[in-house]
Amino acid sequence: MTSGRELPEGFVYRPVLAVIDNAAQSRPQTALMLADVVYEFPLDRTDHTTRYLAVFSDVIPERVGPIRDSRAYLAEVAREWGGLYLSAGDPSDLREDYPLLSDAGLRFRAENSGTAADYFYTDKTVTAIAEHTLFFKAREYAETNFTADVAASAERFAFEEGVSYEKSKKFLSVGIPFTSSDQERVLFTYDEKTNLLTRSDKNSKNVPGISKSLTPVDNALGYENEQITVQNLIVQFVYVTSFDTLYRTVEVVGDGDCYFFINGQVIIGSWSRPTIDDVTTYKAYDGSIVRLEPGNTWIEMTPISKAIKIRYLG
Repeated sequence: MTSGRELPEGFVYRPVLAVIDNAAQSRPQTALMLADVVYEFPLDRTDHTTRYLAVFSDVIPERVGPIRDSRAYLAEVAREWGGLYLSAGDPSDLREDYPLLSDAGLRFRAENSGTAADYFYTDKTVTAIAEHTLFFKAREYAETNFTADVAASAERFAFEEGVSYEKSKKFLSVGIPFTSSDQERVLFTYDEKTNLLTRSDKNSKNVPGISKSLTPVDNALGYENEQITVQNLIVQFVYVTSFDTLYRTVEVVGDGDCYFFINGQVIIGSWSRPTIDDVTTYKAYDGSIVRLEPGNTWIEMTPISKAIKIRYLG
């Protein structure tokens, strides 16, 4: 459904979506490598930071975080999945007309209040800065509090082992500026030996480094520190505008262009979500639903005004 991997008999589809910090001080985050799909969005107007929305379905992580506050566009994307939405609630200092979570049409939510508060905790493994230390016991909460039926959503993309495309080009890397002027602020580099993309990012001093994730070890307090690798990469071009002097608006309803990076190939295509009640569909250059390699997928929500930097092979 979400990764194309073989699932055990009796598997029940109940996706959990978590709003995860990507400030430099929050890295490495916990459980990103267990996510089937990760969206990366430009965040606020104060800097060029991004924020993740991670979709967990095949495996619900023991622990996940740092959990941060929501944005309207994150909730709008979460809505199309129909799952449990984890966040630290609405952002602060909002204008009266900013869309609130209570009006987002989300069926299932968990924030640091009410019964869900018992499953949030502080973890200072990476940093002691308070805003980057909120984590959530996702699996325990889901097993006891998220047992409702969730209908599988319409097909976003398909999966096919060893997929290839006639009208494709081989590539070495792709750089994404998001809201900055640096075309390689975030860089994905293709490794032919593993058939995976490795991700690197720049810290608060603009120094690049390999992106890593802490993967929780089941039934233990420890973590496995591993490099972030990506099977499929989608660059989705969207309109990004200013909501006010602090917050941005990201248009996730409508249509636009895409690049798909799959198995060392890049192809062009498109995305479409006609209304807020629809599911985003991704199509290849011939109008067919795009076929991805089974595995995890990252979707980079890139301002339409920004050019990405693709380094081609040959």
